[in-house]
Amino acid sequence: MTRRGRWLLPALAWLVVAVMALAGLRTAVLLVDSWQGQQRYRQQDYAAARTAFARTTVLNPMSAWSAHFNVGTADYKLGDFEGARDEFSRALSLASQGHTCTVGLNLAWSLEALGGTQRDGGQTAAARQSLDAADHVLAGLDCSSQQATQRAETQQRVQSTLDQLPDTGSDPAADERARQDALRRREQQAQEANQQQRASASPSARGSSASGGVQRNW
Repeated sequence: MTRRGRWLLPALAWLVVAVMALAGLRTAVLLVDSWQGQQRYRQQDYAAARTAFARTTVLNPMSAWSAHFNVGTADYKLGDFEGARDEFSRALSLASQGHTCTVGLNLAWSLEALGGTQRDGGQTAAARQSLDAADHVLAGLDCSSQQATQRAETQQRVQSTLDQLPDTGSDPAADERARQDALRRREQQAQEANQQQRASASPSARGSSASGGVQRNW
């Protein structure tokens, strides 16, 4: 073996060791960020939880789907239903068969909540599109036991909401009046919700499927 060859072998060995060390360090950082996100989520500090969870979406070869899933749960709790929809969509595209029902249900609940917000804001066409998307997601899920019941209940809620939506072909002036009325109702509801929040204890960190909440995977 030439002197050049004898020099290359140790260099390659050190390169492998360095790569393995970096991989181990990245794994440790991912575990710490995930743990911090879970702790902040349990403390109902959803903004901090999202920040920690978002860090786990970068260079995560171990469980990329769960990283986006966790960001989606924090987005939902923050009321960012569009963000939750996007994160759950990414998670669903990456999840293995054993997790698709859980991810799909959360995606459907995010679309359902987004559709409800759009409906209350007078955005009937957008609401119908979101609810139709939720119905499409639910139809493609293969769930078992309790999750099958949650899927059926969610489908019934979504379909009921769709049936109650007004015809989008109505008069533009009437649509504008409906939008303004919806905005006033939302402001009133927000004020009432703030009053109730100050008068009562904080809700549980875990959502309920009966009200369109999200489920964690930890």
